[in-house]
Amino acid sequence: MSQVRGMASGLSDAALEALASRGLLRRAQADVAAGKVSILREAAEEMELLADGQTVILKAGAPEKSTCSCPAPGTCRHKLAALLYLRGNASGEAPGE
Repeated sequence: MSQVRGMASGLSDAALEALASRGLLRRAQADVAAGKVSILREAAEEMELLADGQTVILKAGAPEKSTCSCPAPGTCRHKLAALLYLRGNASGEAPGE
């Protein structure tokens, strides 16, 4: 398991909500459920994902180090969706496999 997957798998809903808000977490959950998140590139300490058309780069260590191509400041729903997606697929399998 990559360091990024390990970080994501250890985040509870409460921890994700603390990064942003309950409303953003719900929107991110809806994006994941709708299949709007996919992995573009994976390395040990960094992963690049596509979340509802935005490029998210998750870095190992802390979610706050992550970046997103959207204009929103701080933790956006795309970052949350990427973390949720990885948390739900910590083994590296795509959903449904």
